[in-house]
Amino acid sequence: MKKEFSGVAAAVYPLASAAAEAAGCVVWDVEFVKEGADRVLRITIDTDRDGGIGIEDCEKVHREVDRMLDEADPIEGSYMLQITSPGIERRLTMPWHFAAFAGSEAELRLFCPLNGSRRLRGKLLGYDEASDRISVESGGAEISIPSSSVSSVTLVYDFDSDPAFRKTKDN
Repeated sequence: MKKEFSGVAAAVYPLASAAAEAAGCVVWDVEFVKEGADRVLRITIDTDRDGGIGIEDCEKVHREVDRMLDEADPIEGSYMLQITSPGIERRLTMPWHFAAFAGSEAELRLFCPLNGSRRLRGKLLGYDEASDRISVESGGAEISIPSSSVSSVTLVYDFDSDPAFRKTKDN
């Protein structure tokens, strides 16, 4: 599953990568989408630092990307610039995403049903670029699916096992 950047996203990716790198981050994704009447340039950044991405990181990257976009001017018309973090339950779209999160719980959404369901949840085993297949372990079996059959892959976080999110009788 290799995301191909095109159009505005392809023009912005190298600028965003330089700005993110200067802030000690990496670009997770770039999207240029229409949301209602607005056009939105959304740049998602990540880091391997403890504590993850904070508002300060987003602000720093926003200022630098905004400056670079003003200079390069790759987008005609008005748009909103958003810098965000991928969050705990992030979408995986590039080969390095799959390598970084192999062994994690993930949900695959499929274009066509597999065993009666368009969703497959299990432990992510990885992505093989040569065969363009995503592998998961689900129900005790290893399943390998062509990426062309998968509409999205999202990490699934077990909030119940995290003490910070676990509900107690008092709350």
